[in-house]
Amino acid sequence: MTLIGAGSSGALGAGIAPTDGLDPLVLAGGCWTYTPDPLTDPAQPAGPAVDGEPLDLTDEPLFDISTALEPWSSLPPDPAAPPVAPLLTTAGDTAVGGTRTFALDLAGGPALGEVPTVVRAVFHFSVDGQDIAPVEVSFGPGEELEELPPVEGSFVIEEPGAHQIALRGVFFDMPLLARRVACNAQTEGIPGGANPATAPLDTNLASDFAAVAEPAAIIAGIEGQRGLGAARAGDTVRVAVIGLASSTEAQVALCDAAALCLPPATFLTEPDGSGLGEIRVPSEVEAGEWTLRVSDAARWLDLPLTLLGTPALTLTEEAAEDEVEIIVEGVGWNPGVPVEVRGYRGPRLVAGNATSDRRARVRPDATGAFSATFTATDRSTKRVGAVQARADRAPLRAAAVFGGFAAVPPPPGPPQNDPPQNDPPASPPATTPSVVTPAPPASIAAPPAEPPLSIPPPSGKGVKKFDPPAEPDPEPVETTLAIGQVTLEGSASFGELFGAAPERTLSFTVQNLGEVAVEDPEVRLVVSKTDDVEPAPVKAGIGTLEPGDTARVEIPIALPTAAFGTYHVRGGVGDAELTAFDLEWSSYPWGLFVLNALGLVLLGWGLRRRLAARGIALSALLPLAALSLPVGARRTPPADGPLGDAVVDLVALEKWWDLRDGGQRPPAPRPRLLGGTPTPLMATVPAAAPRADAVELNDSVVDLAAAAAWWEHRSNGEPQPRRRLLAVAGEPAPRAVGSVAVLDPEAEAADAAIVDLAAADAWWSRQEQRRKGYGRG
Repeated sequence: MTLIGAGSSGALGAGIAPTDGLDPLVLAGGCWTYTPDPLTDPAQPAGPAVDGEPLDLTDEPLFDISTALEPWSSLPPDPAAPPVAPLLTTAGDTAVGGTRTFALDLAGGPALGEVPTVVRAVFHFSVDGQDIAPVEVSFGPGEELEELPPVEGSFVIEEPGAHQIALRGVFFDMPLLARRVACNAQTEGIPGGANPATAPLDTNLASDFAAVAEPAAIIAGIEGQRGLGAARAGDTVRVAVIGLASSTEAQVALCDAAALCLPPATFLTEPDGSGLGEIRVPSEVEAGEWTLRVSDAARWLDLPLTLLGTPALTLTEEAAEDEVEIIVEGVGWNPGVPVEVRGYRGPRLVAGNATSDRRARVRPDATGAFSATFTATDRSTKRVGAVQARADRAPLRAAAVFGGFAAVPPPPGPPQNDPPQNDPPASPPATTPSVVTPAPPASIAAPPAEPPLSIPPPSGKGVKKFDPPAEPDPEPVETTLAIGQVTLEGSASFGELFGAAPERTLSFTVQNLGEVAVEDPEVRLVVSKTDDVEPAPVKAGIGTLEPGDTARVEIPIALPTAAFGTYHVRGGVGDAELTAFDLEWSSYPWGLFVLNALGLVLLGWGLRRRLAARGIALSALLPLAALSLPVGARRTPPADGPLGDAVVDLVALEKWWDLRDGGQRPPAPRPRLLGGTPTPLMATVPAAAPRADAVELNDSVVDLAAAAAWWEHRSNGEPQPRRRLLAVAGEPAPRAVGSVAVLDPEAEAADAAIVDLAAADAWWSRQEQRRKGYGRG
C-alpha cells in the first residue's frame, strides 16, 4: 500500500499553497518504520497518562525496519509544482462551554508500502499542553491511497482567553504486517538509539484561537438617533456581537412581544467570533416594545428596542385672567434630542407663523416621551406645536389645537339716573330676600344707582373663564410632507467648457410627516435665470409614502447649449412652504471663449499673410482709387521718379504678344474708348526708345479717357496741349486737346499707341516671375 501526499494531485485538498511573500510551514522531524510490541496500543503506546502530565508517546520497537530518518511525505511528482504546506485549522464556538472543532491537512503522508493491508492512523493533539482524545482514521484493505481521509475532531472550551491546539504526533499501525510507522518532530534516526519511536517530540504544527466567557451583543449605534434604545421607521440599527461561532453566517431580526420575527438581515462573523450586523426598521411596523434578536446556528441573543411612532402632543390648559398655562405632553419623539415648544397662528409650524410667546425647550426621555410647561399670552395663538431638528433629515413636527383665552368682560358704563317711578318694583328672584323701596317725592331727585360690585376670585384657586360659543374656524388642510438634503450632483464635463449643454442630477429627500399615506406627490420644477417663471410639474415617480417614510428623489436636469451665467433651480413637492427649494447653478463655457479668441487671432494672421502674398496686386488698385479723387487731392509723383502708370487695353496687348510670337498680325483696330472700368497697369521702369522691329507691330489700343486722366495726373491737373503722344513707328500720334486726348478724323486708321511696349514687355516679365514665385510658395 502506498500513501503519498506531498505535491500529489489528490492529497487531502492538495494542501495549502504558500501565501505570496511567506515561506510554507515545514514539519520538523520525520518518520520511523519498525515492528512494534503487539501488546502496545498506538493510542496509548506507553500506557495511560499520569495525572497532570502529557501522554507519553514513546513506543519501543521490537525490530527497527528503518535505517535512517524518513520524510513526512515523498517528494512531489512535478518538481515545478509550488510547494504545499500542512495546515491545522480550528473553527466553531468561541465562548466557554461551547464546542470547538479542528481539521488537519498533512498535505500528503509517508510511504507506507506496496502491500495492501488495513491501516489504523492515530493522531495525537493537545490544547494548551493538555492532551485531548486522539483522532483515529482507518483505511480499508486493497486501497491504494494518495490522500488521507479527513482528520477532524472537537473539544469543549473550558476557559476564556487565548488558546492553542497543536499536533503532537501520528502513528500508522498495520497489525496484519506487524509494522508501525511513527511520525513526530524527532530529527534523529538511529536504529536502536534516538528516533521518532524511542524519543518522540511534539510537532511544530499548531493553530491559535481566543475564547470569551459568554456570548454578548450590544446595540452599537442607530442611524438617525442619538440614543441606543429607540428607533423609528427608516432608521438603521447596528449590532456588535462577540462569542458567536467563527466565520459563520449570523442573523439579526426584529421580533415582537409574541416572538414573531420579521425577515432577518445576515452578516458574517470574524474568525474570533465577533461581528457587526445591521438592520433597517421597516415602515410597516407598529410602535411599541420590540426585541432585536441576533443568532447563529447554535444560539441567539435578545436586545430590547423601542420602536417610536408618529410624534404627537396632548395639551392640558389652566386659564387665568390674562394668560393660559398649558402642560404639553409628547410621545413618539427621538430620545435625547431637544424639542422646541411654542405657539403658532395657524397650522404651518414655521418660524414666520410663530407667536410672540416665550418658547419652551425639553428633551424626551429614553422612550421618546416628554412633559413641558408652556404659557400662552399672545391672543393670536391658535395652536401649540413642537419641532425637533434631525441631522441630515427633515425635522419632526406635531401640533395640537389650543382651546383659547377666557372672555374679557366689557368695561362698566357710566352711572344712569332713573326717573321717579310710582309703581312698586318687581319682586326679586326667590333666592334673594325681597326689599321694598318707597318711591321718593316727585320734587326730589332719586340718588344715582350704584354699579354692581366686583367680587374678586378666591385666593389661590384658578377660575376658568369661557368665551361665549363661537363658530369654529374651518380646519385648514395641513401639509404632511417635508424635504431635505437638496443638492445638485455632478460636475462640469469637458464638453461643457466648449458650449455643450450642462447636465446635473437634482437630488433630495421627501418625508411623510403625517398620519396617512400620500399617493405619488406632485413634484414641480423649473430652471431659469429669473424668478418670475412658475415651476411646472415633472415626473418623479415617488410612489406611495407611508407615514414616516422617506424617499430619495433624483431628477436629471440640463441647461441649454452654450449656457452662460447663473441659473436658478426652483421647485417643490406640493404647495407647502416646507417642500420648496431654490438652488443656484452657474455655467461659464471658458473653452468656447478661448476658441473664439484663437479664431480671431488666426483670422487676422491669415488675412495679413494673404495681403502680404497679394501686395503687388493690391497696390495696383491704388491708381484707380486715386483717379476717383478730386484733382487737388491726387498725389503728385516726384519729378525724378518713374513715369508712373500707363493704362492699356489688355485684350489688344494680348493680341500684340501673339503677333510678336510669330502669329499673324490682326487687323489694326480703331482707337476707341473702353466701355468698362479701365484696367490699370503699373509701369515701374521709365519709357524706353521704340524698338526698330516694332514699326510694324503697332496695334495696341488705348483707353483714351484713362490716358487723359493719366496726363492730368502727371501735370497736376494742368492741360498740356503741346504734349504729343508718342507713336511706336515715330509718326505723330493723335493730338491732345485740352485735358483729354482725342484723335484726328484722318488718323482713325493710323496705328498709333501711347503704350511704351518696352515697358509693357518688362511688366509682363515681372508678372510671370511673380506667378512662378507664388506657385512655389
